[in-house]
Amino acid sequence: MKAIGLLFVIGTFTSYLVDGHIRLTYPKARQYDFDFLTNLTTKSPCGMPENAMKTTFKTKLITGSNVDVTWHMALSDCGDFKIQLLFLNGSIAYELAPNSNANSNPAKNISIVQNYTISLPKDFSCQHCIIRLIHYGADRNFYPSPYSVWSCADVEIAKFSCHELNCYNDGIINHHCTNNLPLCFCTNNTATGERCQYQYECQNEADCNNNGRCLIINQNYNYPLKQCYCLPGFYGYKCSKVSSLTVAMPDDVSKHTYSELDSNSRIWYKIIRQSNEIEVIHQAKTMSWLGLGWRPRELKQSCQLFPAGAAQGLLISPINSQPNSQTDKRVNHSMDCMDMVIGSARGNLFRLFDYYSRDRSSPREDSFYQGSDSLTAAVGIEINGITTLRWRRNLVANESSDHNITNSIMDIIYAYDAKLPQSLQFPSGSQSSPRQDNYYDLDELKYHGMTNRGRLSLNFFDDARLHTSACSGSWSTQCGSGECLNQLTWQIYGDGTIHFEMASKTNKWIALGISHDKKMNASDAIVGWYAYNKPTITDRYIINTIPIIDIQDNVYLINGSQINGITTLGFARNLTTTDRISDISLQGCHYFFYGVGGDFDPGTKIISKHPTIPHITSRKICINGSQCLQHKAPKFEKLTLKACSGQWRTGCFNGDCQSRVNWNVYNDGTIHFQMKSKTDKWVALGFSYQEKMPNTDAIVGWYYNSTPTLMDSFIDGYKTPKVDAINDAYLINSSNINGEVTFNFYRHIITGDSQGDTILFGCNHFFLAVGGDFNPDTGILSKHPLKPSITSEIICIFPSICSDDIPPDVGARKDSLVFDNCSGSWITGCDIGICQNQLNWKVYKDGRIEITMASRTDRWIAMGISDDRHMNNSDAIVASFLNDAPTIYDRYLTVNTSNHYAQMDSQYNQNVFLISSSIIDGRATFRFYRNVTTNDTETDISLEGCHYFFFGIGGVFRPGGEITKHWSTPFISSQKICITSSQCLDSPHVNAAHRPDYGNYKLITLIVAALVVLL
Repeated sequence: MKAIGLLFVIGTFTSYLVDGHIRLTYPKARQYDFDFLTNLTTKSPCGMPENAMKTTFKTKLITGSNVDVTWHMALSDCGDFKIQLLFLNGSIAYELAPNSNANSNPAKNISIVQNYTISLPKDFSCQHCIIRLIHYGADRNFYPSPYSVWSCADVEIAKFSCHELNCYNDGIINHHCTNNLPLCFCTNNTATGERCQYQYECQNEADCNNNGRCLIINQNYNYPLKQCYCLPGFYGYKCSKVSSLTVAMPDDVSKHTYSELDSNSRIWYKIIRQSNEIEVIHQAKTMSWLGLGWRPRELKQSCQLFPAGAAQGLLISPINSQPNSQTDKRVNHSMDCMDMVIGSARGNLFRLFDYYSRDRSSPREDSFYQGSDSLTAAVGIEINGITTLRWRRNLVANESSDHNITNSIMDIIYAYDAKLPQSLQFPSGSQSSPRQDNYYDLDELKYHGMTNRGRLSLNFFDDARLHTSACSGSWSTQCGSGECLNQLTWQIYGDGTIHFEMASKTNKWIALGISHDKKMNASDAIVGWYAYNKPTITDRYIINTIPIIDIQDNVYLINGSQINGITTLGFARNLTTTDRISDISLQGCHYFFYGVGGDFDPGTKIISKHPTIPHITSRKICINGSQCLQHKAPKFEKLTLKACSGQWRTGCFNGDCQSRVNWNVYNDGTIHFQMKSKTDKWVALGFSYQEKMPNTDAIVGWYYNSTPTLMDSFIDGYKTPKVDAINDAYLINSSNINGEVTFNFYRHIITGDSQGDTILFGCNHFFLAVGGDFNPDTGILSKHPLKPSITSEIICIFPSICSDDIPPDVGARKDSLVFDNCSGSWITGCDIGICQNQLNWKVYKDGRIEITMASRTDRWIAMGISDDRHMNNSDAIVASFLNDAPTIYDRYLTVNTSNHYAQMDSQYNQNVFLISSSIIDGRATFRFYRNVTTNDTETDISLEGCHYFFFGIGGVFRPGGEITKHWSTPFISSQKICITSSQCLDSPHVNAAHRPDYGNYKLITLIVAALVVLL
């Protein structure tokens, strides 16, 4: 077996640093001889039970003899060590080093040695005792308790004759031995040492099956000193297996996925579905070893209970109970439970093996765990300081020291050797070492250093590709089964801007990061989300791990949506902004990050940490804006102009637009506008002869507590709009339905306010801005978070060519009302041929009126009857679907300051009867009847004669009949509607489909009223 001293230290910072990593090599350490058994993670005295492998090997030592204790050390540091003789129960019998005077202080200034000669006590014997080596951390004061690594050997000490001693590796005692020189005869030509305790892997090419070369790797104590390096076409232990791979770096890697690990290392990989294998090409700028490791992302700490025999030595583990979701947490350190492939090459000779790491100990070959090498082919080469290893293995694991490679995101680590880890260099081990200044030699698997390692998240099945051209690019991650969970595209334009669109299947925040060095710290970040029917984008800068919102915002939202669970955000920024502190210029080459959150607070814009490691582009993205001057930036708007009307849509994406403005010019000198936006903030339409905000006329609207407000204002400079002294904007009607506000209003093309109004005669640019909060009492607005939209063309208005266009009746709102004495139809809320509401009625000779009421809403709808166009003292019929069941009530309206604007009839006389109802494509329809004149003379208005009709839209309909106030001003018929039932036809027979149980309703209402009084 090859001597192992590899240590990956990646990612998570634990409560202790990198020190020690020792294991005894003589006397033989307890198996399993992990080299990072610490007093903070394993049980005293040894961290490993004596029978971990069901058998215990005891080295026989002679009482009072000198013993050259040797050990392997993966990392040289400035710590100290002690050698102790323990009784089997762990109590200390003798302190053997640094001297034999039972001094409890550790040795000083000899921390880099790997052997020490001890003298066993005279007249001491034991049938089973322990020699323990303790290595102390370099800075023991750093830790909350003394920190150390230990390794134990089981020994038997007695007044043996040399012929009674035991040998290692099938050696036998030499017949000519003496107690002072108990030499063993090594029957295996690869074993060496007084007790045959050290072993080479080979002595010559024959030991490598003549399929490789036997090369000297190590110089002292790091056995095996010689190892087999295989020729192309062979691999495995002593080059005993035939490899189908013979070329380390093929000419064509177009079917591989490429990922840059860092500036000095990279991988190419592909899934071979025909044989259920993975192929990896791992390359690094090193003349020594390199390794790649993986594990399932959600692997739990209970994985460290393997191997089972060693688990009893762990200090904290669910040993006595079955692990569960409460006790079994996710693995902590990047080295925990890692499946690995590690190898090295010299010229066209190489060695490459399957490894496993239980914890922060050096990884060991699978054979160490009684497993087997899972590689199915391998080849390697080192040329001009570049080592390339290519290997295959099965996707399915057959033993505990291997992990399945599945179609999911896995934790990946990598490392490669460095000549000077941490820029430190210490002498070798032996006090008489021939290499005092070369502790980390080439191809020795020792500690990689603080920089030559890394960690990432990767799905090997992910067929995502990074495509770039001079002026555009796309990057997709987490791909499988024909779809990708995350997508980023970008386009560079001649105006010096770059437009991004990122989309993820999530309802959390998503982010784009820009970095010089693949590290989060000092990275530029753009973070956004979609919530409450509104997209949000924020410009940020990452300090350490915290993304702080920039003081200067240089990112502009283009559009956003959330459809079928996919959040999409489109945004733009300049390649180089004026913010030299928080923005990284995109000119040049940078890595891109893609992160998925994490919760967010839409109000404070505080975001929580991403639960998964962000994706990083496999290579730097290089941008040169000067190559894209011919590309004209797109307009994210839809502008339709006619002689006397127009439509302007902004923030459009996939046919859906965030905001919309329609207008019509009429021959009376007025222009009528409709302003719509998906927002709960203020929205504003501005007019200016130049494409700048100063000196702009603006009309601002908002909703507060279901009440609309329209404000005529003027913008002086880049300041908050000021309310005009003269109001020349007249609200016709408005609504707030499903998160979309609509304001219908008009103004004169030329007003009498020369100070605050722009003359709309001629040509101007239109602005559309979306806030921003507002103060409903003072009218003070906060700044719009997004850059206002400006029409791409000037809008020209000449009323003289609109002489045939008659303005609609403002009360009728361009709606239609047709009736006679026995029937009628009233359509309201019409916009571009689509009408929101409809009311039809038919009167019969027997004094009954049948009414059909329909509206596109999920709220209540109501028909009202009034003598004077006022809501107070009006009759009303309110209908809604409550828990998918149709409900209709007869109401009487009285003024009330509470939200219960429509009060229940005082006598509970319900004279309305439902015939049928339906909901189709969001349109609710109720068909019902009542008598033209009822017997309720107090709360029902007789329909005989002439009355105004109302049409209202809620508002919430709650169980028990309670309704909240309408969200928009009700429609009122432009004229009185006259009914004369005596002139009408006889009625057909109609059965009421639903008639409420008003007895129960009376009881519920009385109970509610009583509770209100009590409360």
